[in-house]
Amino acid sequence: MSKLIRAFIALTLAKSDAEWLLSISRQHYTDLRGDKYQWQPVSNVHLTLVFLGNQCSGDLHTISIKMEQLRKIRADINEALTLTISKAGGFPNVKSPILAAYVEPHEQLQNLFNFCTSMT
Repeated sequence: MSKLIRAFIALTLAKSDAEWLLSISRQHYTDLRGDKYQWQPVSNVHLTLVFLGNQCSGDLHTISIKMEQLRKIRADINEALTLTISKAGGFPNVKSPILAAYVEPHEQLQNLFNFCTSMT
């Protein structure tokens, strides 16, 4: 029996962008909430495209092969996504200790989302 894994498909941010986002987040979120959080390393900062929920490890292998194909296509295009943050807040709700930055709609991002949802 396959192990269930809580999974999502995400994009890695450039290190400088992730560091900037963490810096702003630490400053403002601590000011707003006054709480101390265990901040994650910059390598964990990402842009979630699709939350898959609990998935069998075998199903994730198939998805990872398709994602690798997409990664190669994107590498050939060699075009960075420029995104605009529209707001930040707790995820999934205001009281959550998980901080999320929400981005403005973007055509290329929508295309990636559509590709990801078509294979799940």
